[in-house]
Amino acid sequence: MRLDKFLVACAVGSRTEVKNFLKAGRVTVNGKKEKSAKLQIDEETDEICFDGQKARLRGVCLLYDEQAPGSYLSN
Repeated sequence: MRLDKFLVACAVGSRTEVKNFLKAGRVTVNGKKEKSAKLQIDEETDEICFDGQKARLRGVCLLYDEQAPGSYLSN
């Protein structure tokens, strides 16, 4: 998974915000500052931190509305 997609999935910020955080040096991967949004990471083995806090994926629950095809709600 790309680093920027992972950070967005962790609710760190939007894609634009995440790219700005990377440029500012606020993200580390395995203890080293990372500035490339395109870095391929393994969320199971790599340690990704934002402002010194370990980033973790958030679970998403999707609710489908049978009356409105193609629509859903998420938390």
